[in-house]
Amino acid sequence: MIKGNLIIRPLSAKLLHDTELFGKMDPYVKVTVGTNSKLSPVAKGQHLQPSWDSEFCFRIQNDEVIYFEVFNKETISRDDLIGSGSIYLSSLLNKGPISDWLPLVYKDKPAGELLLEIQFFPDGGVLGASQVSSKGVTTFTTDNQPSNLGIVGQEQGVSQEFTQPSMG
Repeated sequence: MIKGNLIIRPLSAKLLHDTELFGKMDPYVKVTVGTNSKLSPVAKGQHLQPSWDSEFCFRIQNDEVIYFEVFNKETISRDDLIGSGSIYLSSLLNKGPISDWLPLVYKDKPAGELLLEIQFFPDGGVLGASQVSSKGVTTFTTDNQPSNLGIVGQEQGVSQEFTQPSMG
């Protein structure tokens, strides 16, 4: 049984799927754990490279998967899905803080990636310091089975490697 507190911070995205015919997209992130969903503020006019300053706290009670969806906020019609991704909660156990890019897909095609910071605090347990890298975060790749984060859908061909862009 997995129980504890989960903190998720969606920081930014590099999006490939543009849902606007004219103008710029207004993206936001929806995070779902079990029956609880939380929304980030809308990144108004930030189009394909939005950023957010949000922190979501979830109480985990035997949940298995964290779902992430990035939407484009519409004023007249229903919001458009830009892309989605998922992570197995069990992959966060004993990992310490995690900060890395989660691949997003839309209709089985790459839709970009979402930069996340995630930390899980299990009930009655302390995360081991040996699990935290020198930068204070654990990273993952999407080649085969990630060593630090289990990405749902990996077995369905979503196995492209994404790298963090260089700053500068």
